[in-house]
Amino acid sequence: MKRLLITTAFITAIISLFACSNGGGGKSGGGTSLVTLKVDAGGTTARMTIEKNTFFAQAKILFEGLIKSDEAFAAIPSGVTKISFAVSASDMTTMTRDVTSWQGDIEESFDVPNGLRRLFQVSAYDDDNTLLYRGESYEDLDGSSRTVSVNMVAVASESEECTFEEISYSWDGVADDEAELEQSGDDEYSEYDFSEHGISWSFPFYGGSYDKITVDTNGNIWFTYEYSIVNNDYEYDLATGSGQGPVIAAWNLDLSSDSYGFGYRVQHKTSPERIVIEWETETYNDEDSDNYNNFEVILYQDGRIQMDYDDFDCSNCGDFGSGISKGDGVNYQSITDPYGSVYTLGGRSFLFTTTDACAPTMTCGLYVDENAGSDGENNCANPGFPCQSITYALTQTEGNETVCVAEGYYHDGTEMNGHESFPLQLNTGTRLYCQGANHSTVIENDWLEWQGAIVGAEGASVEGCGITNSSPAINDDEHVMTIDNNLIDGGCLGIWISNDSTVTNNTIRNMDESECYNAGIRISGGSPNISGNTITDNDGIIGITIRSNATPAITGNTITNNDTGISIENTANPVINNNVLSCNNQGWQANLENDTANTIDARNNQWDYAPPALGDDDQCYYDDICNLSGGSVDSTGSSVAPSPCTD
Repeated sequence: MKRLLITTAFITAIISLFACSNGGGGKSGGGTSLVTLKVDAGGTTARMTIEKNTFFAQAKILFEGLIKSDEAFAAIPSGVTKISFAVSASDMTTMTRDVTSWQGDIEESFDVPNGLRRLFQVSAYDDDNTLLYRGESYEDLDGSSRTVSVNMVAVASESEECTFEEISYSWDGVADDEAELEQSGDDEYSEYDFSEHGISWSFPFYGGSYDKITVDTNGNIWFTYEYSIVNNDYEYDLATGSGQGPVIAAWNLDLSSDSYGFGYRVQHKTSPERIVIEWETETYNDEDSDNYNNFEVILYQDGRIQMDYDDFDCSNCGDFGSGISKGDGVNYQSITDPYGSVYTLGGRSFLFTTTDACAPTMTCGLYVDENAGSDGENNCANPGFPCQSITYALTQTEGNETVCVAEGYYHDGTEMNGHESFPLQLNTGTRLYCQGANHSTVIENDWLEWQGAIVGAEGASVEGCGITNSSPAINDDEHVMTIDNNLIDGGCLGIWISNDSTVTNNTIRNMDESECYNAGIRISGGSPNISGNTITDNDGIIGITIRSNATPAITGNTITNNDTGISIENTANPVINNNVLSCNNQGWQANLENDTANTIDARNNQWDYAPPALGDDDQCYYDDICNLSGGSVDSTGSSVAPSPCTD
């Protein structure tokens, strides 16, 4: 369901380890960890502690992430009558416990087998056993240490009808001699191009339109064609899709058909038009046990998604949250939550219709197509007669409409015979939505330096666009706007923010200081929300620079391989939590450079060193943190980044 993000109690994970067994390694590890979950009903924070039976007394994250909203309350909110605890993983038996009465603190302990990706969940229910709140995280019990804070998320929804609906069981299947694509093995995948198989339609999914899919042997269908085992495309968080964009997770588990099972088969069928993807596989932990599991997904031309579960014979079962997801952390529909783990659903079928209120197909007010449109005497309102340029389309609306831009190259006409006049000035409430998959709707202003590509307006948004060689790519122009899921490639200034805008899920890369010395994101005012962005591989460019009296929230971003990670100047006072800040030392600089007199809240980040390496007051030299003007940095809860630079 589309979930309302309502702030609940902060949960602080404090983890301490006691010497008694070895830590985890590989897909699982030996020994156990004594995990004590403590929920404090007396205040505005809930506390959780872990005590680990490992050889070294260290600490480890229990929960991570940050979920915001607009209503706070104490640790155990009113209406909650049951707290459920669960600890699970694909290679262990799930541990569960319910607590139905308490006075003050709630404290429960579990002796958890060490290993990778242990899922810790705390759920809150009312008298009708309706799930109200949930906090969860995957965690490796392996001996590393840090302390973090996390919010639980309310699972109530404005659109309760937006769920999978159980239908009469049916099976379509793909016969061996009819498969158009087939692959077996462990962690294998391949792309299925609709046009190569005589399919003239595209599949609508969360506002996008896709004519290719990537299928993998782990029970997933991806829409961004950038599959990568390194990014953990199995046993991942359904809401965020492992950072790989929109996904259908028929069974979210590490699966293998290396020994038994045909893996997956794909076939286009007609009457009605549909694509059938069928899997026959073992779980990874059952590999070579002759334990078959059979399930399928059917993609209908009109956007319906059907999941059929035939038969399961797993000994080592698990389900890390199956369903469908836009991959943005907000828009996702779980099949596991309402119906149970997939491996318990044999002989049942479920249907989701993407045209309902939860995952609507795009409603466009104006249409633009560089390759098939015309600007002359055109109001851009007819999808069969689109405009040719974004520039012209913006003159046909006073705002508060969605401008849908088809895949194509939108650029200036001065040198390259384009049709755009830059910068593109949005109107109040304009939603500029680029429809091309994988940011293949490309906007470029390479000729007029510092006019940039897109200038914002109050309540406007820019979504899904590829913006190249434009500085800045997007400027909020002191208005509150939304900038989401864009690819900014090249130039020397990515996004310029000076108000309370929201900047989420963007990738900023390949910028070059030779054009100008600037930043991936420049913040010069306001209290913007900067979260879920990836700023990487920029030559001589600061990842995020924060100036003036700006007070942004910088959370959940990956900032790597830039000149400096984050630079704070003047009287700026950001909150910088739960980010990866690593390898930002091209100019012998620091991952975080504090050139203010303030104490900066930079807790629960991942650095090149833990605790972070500190620089001198007068210079930075390959440091994690460098204070230049008498200020300081609170780096509580620090840990080491996945690929640290320690030379």
